[in-house]
Amino acid sequence: MDACHRTVVVRIDWLAEVGVMTRQMIDQREPDPDWRERGLCSQVDPELWFPQKGGSGTEAKKICARCEVRSVCLAWAIESDQQFGIWGGVSERELKRLKRQRRAALAGADA
Repeated sequence: MDACHRTVVVRIDWLAEVGVMTRQMIDQREPDPDWRERGLCSQVDPELWFPQKGGSGTEAKKICARCEVRSVCLAWAIESDQQFGIWGGVSERELKRLKRQRRAALAGADA
């Protein structure tokens, strides 16, 4: 496994530890560099993933829930510090919370 894939696996495992993904969801993943092309989001209007302030991301989240690359997408969004949009089935607010949890977990591991 190359360094890129190894990093993705570590990130995805962290999502299970904080309760975002189940181990079963993680075990179904298949990290590869073409995950974005396989995402269901690539088949719909990109505006759906970036709702207006106060808008609903419900439809995007429903699509994410059925997507085979959801866990990889969410892990990538956290690692690449995405600020806007629906990623891996979570809203911007949920994504910020996950990033804070991850930073706290990493800080605790370094202590």
